[in-house]
Amino acid sequence: MQNYAPHLPIADADALPLPGLCIIRLDSDGRIVLLLGENTLPRSLWGRIAPGVIFELALDECIELERLVALVRTLPFHHTKLRIDGQCWRVQSIRLGASHIRNDGFLFFIEPCDISRMIDASHVEALARPLALTGEEGFLHGDSGELIAAFHPEERLDTAPGTGRTAHRLPLHCSIRIPPTGEARAELEARGWCSATLPCSPDRKTAGLLVRSYAITYGPHPLIVSLVRGIELAEQPQSTIRERPFPAMAYRRTPAPDFRLLHADEGSRRILRMHSCMLFSPSPIAFNELIHPSDEARFRSAAAEAETGNSHFRLSYIVRADEGRDVRVLDKGTPVRDEHGRLLYVEGTLYDIGALDALHNEAAECRGEAPSLDDFKQLGIIGRSQGLKRMLTVIGRAATSRECVLILGESGSGKELAARAVHEASKRASGPFVSVNCGAIPECLMESEFFGHRKGAFSGADRNHAGLFEQAHGGTLFLDEIGEIPLNMQIKLLRAIEGSGITPVGGTGTFTPDVRIVAATNRDLAERVRLGAMREDFYYRINILPIRIPPLRERREDIPLLFGHFLGNCPNVAPLPGGLLARLMHYDWPGNVRELRNAAMRYATLGELPAEILGPEILGTKMLGAEIFDTEIPGAAALGTDATAFEAAQPTAEGDLRSRLSELEREILLRELESNQWNRSRVATRLGIDRRTLYDKIRRYDLRPS
Repeated sequence: MQNYAPHLPIADADALPLPGLCIIRLDSDGRIVLLLGENTLPRSLWGRIAPGVIFELALDECIELERLVALVRTLPFHHTKLRIDGQCWRVQSIRLGASHIRNDGFLFFIEPCDISRMIDASHVEALARPLALTGEEGFLHGDSGELIAAFHPEERLDTAPGTGRTAHRLPLHCSIRIPPTGEARAELEARGWCSATLPCSPDRKTAGLLVRSYAITYGPHPLIVSLVRGIELAEQPQSTIRERPFPAMAYRRTPAPDFRLLHADEGSRRILRMHSCMLFSPSPIAFNELIHPSDEARFRSAAAEAETGNSHFRLSYIVRADEGRDVRVLDKGTPVRDEHGRLLYVEGTLYDIGALDALHNEAAECRGEAPSLDDFKQLGIIGRSQGLKRMLTVIGRAATSRECVLILGESGSGKELAARAVHEASKRASGPFVSVNCGAIPECLMESEFFGHRKGAFSGADRNHAGLFEQAHGGTLFLDEIGEIPLNMQIKLLRAIEGSGITPVGGTGTFTPDVRIVAATNRDLAERVRLGAMREDFYYRINILPIRIPPLRERREDIPLLFGHFLGNCPNVAPLPGGLLARLMHYDWPGNVRELRNAAMRYATLGELPAEILGPEILGTKMLGAEIFDTEIPGAAALGTDATAFEAAQPTAEGDLRSRLSELEREILLRELESNQWNRSRVATRLGIDRRTLYDKIRRYDLRPS
């Protein structure tokens, strides 16, 4: 490759299309403003992609690329491979602009992965031409760091996005530092991009250059594209707020409704992944631009309320950090007034909640306060599997935090036990633990159940009633099946969880309970948000510290311990034969620990296991060690069989045993279904099996009403 740095004008940008490569330039609204090499696109996109078209609207049938476009809005650079139309494609994207807030558009490079070519000077020039349309000064470097091309925006203001920005030409002594060398270059290669602010004026205070580099691969050769933007370094007001040693950002902003940012320290690098100067050039941002759209309305309301009442501001919400990372933060702010009581500004600090929890956990472990496995065993959480140990570790860490916990797990997996473990391991262990199944409360009574009511509030309210929040004051409120709460109640719960207080039905005063929320569900809440059955802001508020409970089939080594634990409360129970234990280990346990406990109680009481666990191949046998003896069918009385039916089913040959037992099982099922008018729930109860197993057997034997 030649070492040269030509000035590439914007004119004739599509004169040299690259073979096999498609280049797409979008504006900040996602509209296509440049398209080169469209014939190399996947066939499903032919005719749909054209200048002037909104790129995302043209991707209805290309789900993989549509998801990538949504991701690119937060990532400075992304490099991935997608399978489109049965072929593998390399897709590279660059977000133009200083940050996800200062966004001037996007560049996409799309090419088949199996193309291998040598790059030459004409290809480099063709690659640089669309880059010249970015309105930013740029450079291309080879994989060894040598400068091979340079491109400059036109001098006309109307060609540069964001008119009014002061553009600086990169000094020659800075160009040799792009891309960086040494450790910074190694980081660039590992991450695919980097950013830095370089001084370009003699006093190194009044102006600077934001440099962002990207590792673009064309064919087999990587290139480093350095896009350079001149940005004004805002004058930082003197402040007593100092940079925090842990992830936190001190700020100062104007009051509502404009929220203009006045000051931000270098904690912005850790919280927002942005240099503080990026927040002030070319003009200060509005503070609410940093906040996730689902939380912006709550932020505006809480901020206005605190500023009007001259109270401290404390709110948890999500900020959209650079690098495609959303961060849950705790905002603590204080309105500052002059001697006449006039509000001047709000000064506060953003704390990374995840980092704070990690610090609290480390401190608790150093003081020996971390809960042990024996502590959890006393609660009935039994096991030694790796999945269970990971879950208990997360529970121990979540117990040290005050934020909401969301327990995810299948039905019967022990979500309430996990919630009690969080409560018992926390500093609230001496307080009440109040549990409620949200799906069991009628919608018309929900507000009264959660917030309480006053005497005479409605017909039948003959006395005051303390709601669940008041009952759990000083402790933990466990909301099981939280996905069943209706939308209108989610709004009221959200305000209560955020600390806005509760008002009983028929009451006038407001009570602010000290409650830690632990929620649980066996449903996909993200899918419910997508379907509109759950509010997005409510979902993000409860899903701060998720804990996943592994199903029993993922921790089979815990089955013998759990089964023995359940039998420990039943005296004079014969030990479980090895053959039956093997059956327990191989069964999938769709009902999880609850189903295992029921099986243990049945074995302790009747000396048998449910038929779905034994399987039809040993139904009618009794396993003692490795020996099999013909005997009475386990649970024959419950199945409604008689001696005649059993004797008729005795095998005449060992190989015929399975088919004869299947015939007997089919006859018993059909008899029970017909005698109960095909009431499947009643039949499943009589047979001691769950409805899912009964349905599987009905389909297997093709049973139908006569």
